[in-house]
Amino acid sequence: PTGEPSLFDLDIDEDDNPRHAAAVQALNEAACEAASQLTMAQNALRRWKAVPTWCLSVAQRRELARLEDQRSHWGATILAELQRCGNLLPGLPELLAVFEPELRRWQSLSKVEQAE
Repeated sequence: PTGEPSLFDLDIDEDDNPRHAAAVQALNEAACEAASQLTMAQNALRRWKAVPTWCLSVAQRRELARLEDQRSHWGATILAELQRCGNLLPGLPELLAVFEPELRRWQSLSKVEQAE
């Protein structure tokens, strides 16, 4: 502990408080980074799942299933945290839309999404 109050210790109505503004900015940056990393993980898994099953060894199929379970778990955790802090985050709907509980197939993505 640094002795500095966390975002949740600060009075939300103190918008002119510099510590409040810095904490909100840090929260937003962390939320955007988490959403970005989740998007990257989802895209990597989506590409791997696009490989025909017969091309994967048993070990690779197990690893893919394990990673999909982790993605689902961490995605739900990130979603819950975003919802908990949501009233402080600008652009919350866009952040919430990142997590796909059921991963869409590579072929169902737009060309723009495939390029990301």
